Amino acid sequence: GISYSVNENLALSFNIIDNTFNKAALANVTEETQGIGVSYTMGSAAVRVVNNTTDNLAGDAGAEKKITEVSLLLAF
Repeated sequence: GISYSVNENLALSFNIIDNTFNKAALANVTEETQGIGVSYTMGSAAVRVVNNTTDNLAGDAGAEKKITEVSLLLAF
């Protein structure tokens, strides 16, 4: 993956992960995950957004899962 700090408050990241499942008597299946993340920090608070997509989830050809997460972090 790669990440980049645009400035002291804003950060961007992108990642790709491939995982091959060796299935007995079947063709190998590669799980492919791509994700992007953005975070913005204001003092002790941070807003974060993550979006991930996985194809061939858990080695199941054709299975797909998409996740979007928005979070607010407050540090005291």
